[in-house]
Amino acid sequence: MNSNRLRRIREAALFAALLAIIVVPFLVFEETMLSWVAALRDGGYAAAAVALAFVGLLVADILAPVPSSLVGVALGATFGSVGGTLLVWLGLTGGTLIGYAAGRRLGRPLVRASVGGRDLAGLDRLVARHGLWALAFLRAVPVMAEASVILAGAGAMRFGAFLAVMALSNLGVALVYAQIGAFGVEAGSMGLAMAGAMALPALAWLIQKAAGHARGAAGGPAGGAG
Repeated sequence: MNSNRLRRIREAALFAALLAIIVVPFLVFEETMLSWVAALRDGGYAAAAVALAFVGLLVADILAPVPSSLVGVALGATFGSVGGTLLVWLGLTGGTLIGYAAGRRLGRPLVRASVGGRDLAGLDRLVARHGLWALAFLRAVPVMAEASVILAGAGAMRFGAFLAVMALSNLGVALVYAQIGAFGVEAGSMGLAMAGAMALPALAWLIQKAAGHARGAAGGPAGGAG
């Protein structure tokens, strides 16, 4: 068995373990969590505090390891599809602004520290080839979402164009996460909602990996010396 196949098996096993760790508690304590969500939906200071804390987590995700998909789905479950979408969008967009500013000030070493040299090279190629479209796609890819934003700042990408694309792509991601959370509550299954929260970034990550392997194969001995 070659090393690439072994690595993919390890990655799949790790994802399955993470999925079980996250989803199983929501299945076991589902009724309790649904009652908490119902209480928070009634509004009041507790709901405002939860909204502020979760938006803060999404902003911090640009520089800290925050499970943004889970936070986004939790906001959708608690505040519904419309309120959840707005709150997730605010958090994601606030984080992208901080990431862009951090990239402008600290430069490429910050990107390298977050993804490593090998992934930075791949990210460089992707952004050089597709520009802002690459940033839009990577919004749902764990780690790369944050690294691409910092790289945009480090490369002094035009701020107006960057902000417009980020605002729209963040809205798309926010809408999906909030809808998943709201649907989970309506279906009476927080476990289902959390499984959905894991599915989107996992799918985006797999697509990004597959695209990276395809580019590597095209650039290899059989792909010419372009």
